[in-house]
Amino acid sequence: MPVAIILYSESWDRAGVSLPCQELAAEGIVVVTVSYRLHLLGFFTLRSLMARGNLALLDQYLAFLWVRDNIAAFGGDPSTIVLIGHSAGADSILHHIVSPRAAGLFQRAILMSPRDIWKAVDENKTVNSTEVEELSRKVAQSLGCSSNIDQEILHCMRERPLANIVSLYSNANWSKILQLIPDDFLPTSEQYLPVSLAAALSASNQPTLQLDVLFGTTDLEDVNHNDQNDALPMLAHAVRWEFWGTKGRKDIERGTFETVEGLARMESSAKWGVGSALLAARLARKISRLYVYRYLQPGNVDLRGNHLNFTGAVHGVDLIALLGDALMLQVARQPSDQDQKRITSLFRQYIINFIKFGSPVPENNWKRYKFGDAYVHGIHNDENNINTNNVNKDATFWLQYLQQLNSYFSTSIHTEQLTSQKGKL
Repeated sequence: MPVAIILYSESWDRAGVSLPCQELAAEGIVVVTVSYRLHLLGFFTLRSLMARGNLALLDQYLAFLWVRDNIAAFGGDPSTIVLIGHSAGADSILHHIVSPRAAGLFQRAILMSPRDIWKAVDENKTVNSTEVEELSRKVAQSLGCSSNIDQEILHCMRERPLANIVSLYSNANWSKILQLIPDDFLPTSEQYLPVSLAAALSASNQPTLQLDVLFGTTDLEDVNHNDQNDALPMLAHAVRWEFWGTKGRKDIERGTFETVEGLARMESSAKWGVGSALLAARLARKISRLYVYRYLQPGNVDLRGNHLNFTGAVHGVDLIALLGDALMLQVARQPSDQDQKRITSLFRQYIINFIKFGSPVPENNWKRYKFGDAYVHGIHNDENNINTNNVNKDATFWLQYLQQLNSYFSTSIHTEQLTSQKGKL
């Protein structure tokens, strides 16, 4: 049977819900879930062999090696290993795709809503390894472990109670810095990420990777993507107070939701719509086969169990659709409704087909994403009525129209300045 290795954490500092995968395993697939270190335990680095950083990624790598060597004993086929990652788990898979050390350990990959999608396409977004080292040394000092000798720092930190280290997790600013870094400071034989993710994906002198990839995002990624439990209620309250303070209750609620969703849709379009288009273009040049989707079916519950009233698909509802009632009962304490069951059946079949055959459906129904033919498949219960030309139009708007508009206004301003200067002469 084919093997699916699932990597899941909502961010680099917390795991999120524990995934129940029994329904997926019932589809004739051996499912493996992997636990790995996060936050300080996963990304602390002194930029040396003794404290190299990227331990979250190396934990996953060791799991891949174990699966390759042992999965046959569980009925799995070691020649058909598929990585499935959601959020930060999808970011992890992108790094494994470009790592020379991971070559050949998996044959397919499914990327669901990568968290830091712009780090894959913009070198300027890459976290600087020296900055992570500086922060790591400050962390050590805060634990009373100050020394110029790395070995002494590590020995001191290992003697500290885990509770003392975990108590430092509340510093949100650290989470933005404690992330995956290029490990080019290590000897070549020890490197796992010789260059940044963006640099690796943009390199043109590398051979095509024999790898099938399925990649997708939801159309309202910005909702619930940033782990801000209070952000939406606060925004809704502000909108309600500012714009509908004197209207009736129903008008207020409708107007508030429409405004909040409109803002979230614009933010999602600019960040994840454009980011996914740029990432897909790079992947299409890098790998043998790529399929891209946009998940459009609204869900009435998110991964935190919050009940929703949006017309689009927020971050995480695709994962609920994949794992079905088992995850729905866990996060919402209620079974899926009929709409949810239909989308689960549809979406899961796409995933199962890809795991088993390397294609979500026959290619005449879901074309491969190619450079020059950027087909994005819209996933919805009513797929027959989706205009596929509109699914990815947001990327065109942000990448082409706005650039042309900016160029027009820049030219107009420059012309006005020249005219003004001539007038003074």
